[in-house]
Order: sequence, then structure tokens, then C-alpha cells
Amino acid sequence: MNGKDDGITLIELIVAMGIFSLLMILTSIFMISGVRSIRDTTGRNSVQQEQQNASEWISRLIRYADNPYANSPIVPSFDYAGTVAGQPVVTFYTFAGAGKADRVPYKVTLTKTAKGIVTSTWAPDMTTGRPIYTAAVNNGCRALPADTTCTTRLLVPVSTTNTPTLSVRYFKAGTPTAGIPSPPMVELVPPVNGTLTAAQIATLRAVQFTIGGTSATQSVAQKVILANGQS
Repeated sequence: MNGKDDGITLIELIVAMGIFSLLMILTSIFMISGVRSIRDTTGRNSVQQEQQNASEWISRLIRYADNPYANSPIVPSFDYAGTVAGQPVVTFYTFAGAGKADRVPYKVTLTKTAKGIVTSTWAPDMTTGRPIYTAAVNNGCRALPADTTCTTRLLVPVSTTNTPTLSVRYFKAGTPTAGIPSPPMVELVPPVNGTLTAAQIATLRAVQFTIGGTSATQSVAQKVILANGQS
């Protein structure tokens, strides 16, 4: 009998199976690494897009903040600027078209909750000719009974890959100087409790907010000049 017809030996079969298994393991490692890389990149891109969308929305609301009561100098466009339970809270009135009705002052609260960075928006009751707003509950919409005038928008949610952060700084106009038509802004330093006083809010001219994330490279900062000051 010709030796070439004897087939493969057990040792050759074991070696072939070992090589095949090794190739499969290496292929699986590369595939898992590739999938993980794609998932991480997609997650980062998603977070950055959420931050950018949130920045544009917040900037628009703040830019058109204004006094909700015409000819009433005692009511500023900002109700509150400070912190609650260690988180920044900003409450103001805006004509930025935050709801279905145009040309009416919506009340907005911006803060960070356990769910993420959110805005709560109250539509005013204009039946008397002057805006009336439902009181906020823990800086948000009332749950019981349900507040039909209030809506909550989750701008940057907490996820398995990202825990958003929010910080807010406030500025007033600088002291005019000869030869400098537009003096630089001066940061308003709140008292120990982290909340601006009524006198400080009256001088507010710009708000800077920073939206961060779990990754140090994920951060969006925006400084918004108030179109109407505190008029």
C-alpha cells in the first residue's frame, strides 16, 4: 500500500485544531476590541451632541431673559441665581419662545438632578393680563396634582457611560475706563451660601455655564450676554 494514502495522524489533527483555535481566539479578541472601540466612540459622540444641543437651548433661553411684568422695575428677569443642595439652580423669565405661545414670558429653572441636567418651564396664566406662575416644587414641576402649565426637559441625561456636571458663573459690567468703550465683565462672587443677593442680581449682565461629563475632554462652556440686562 502507498504510504501517501494513510491520511493524517492524530498529532497532525491536534496541531491543526490548535492552530485553528488560536486563530479564532485572536479573531475574537480583535472583533471584541473593535466593537468596544466603536461603542466608546459612539458614546462619546452622543454625549458631545447632547452637550451641544443643551448649550444651544440654554443659551437661547438666557439670552432673551427679561422682566415678565412691564413697567415694573422691582421685578428682575432673574428670580434666583445660586445653589440648592450643592447643585447650581438658576431661575429666570424669558421671551425666547420656550413653549407653544409666542411673546409671553415663560419661567425657567435650570439645574442638575439625579437624572441629569434639566430645565423646567412654566407657561404663564395670562387671563388677568399679567403673568401668574405655578409655584415650583423642589425646582421642578409639581407632580401631585399634575402641573399642566409646567414641562421638564432632560437635556443631558445620566447614563452608564456619562455623569454630566453643571457649573454656573455670573458677571456684571466692568467699571468704565477712558479709552475703553466696552469694559470687561467682572465676576459676581456670591456670599458664603453660594447664592447671589438681590443687589447682585440687579447688576447681572452675563451668565457663563459649563456642561461637563465623566471624561475630562467632554466639556462645553458658553458665556451669554443678557440682551435685556435686568430691565
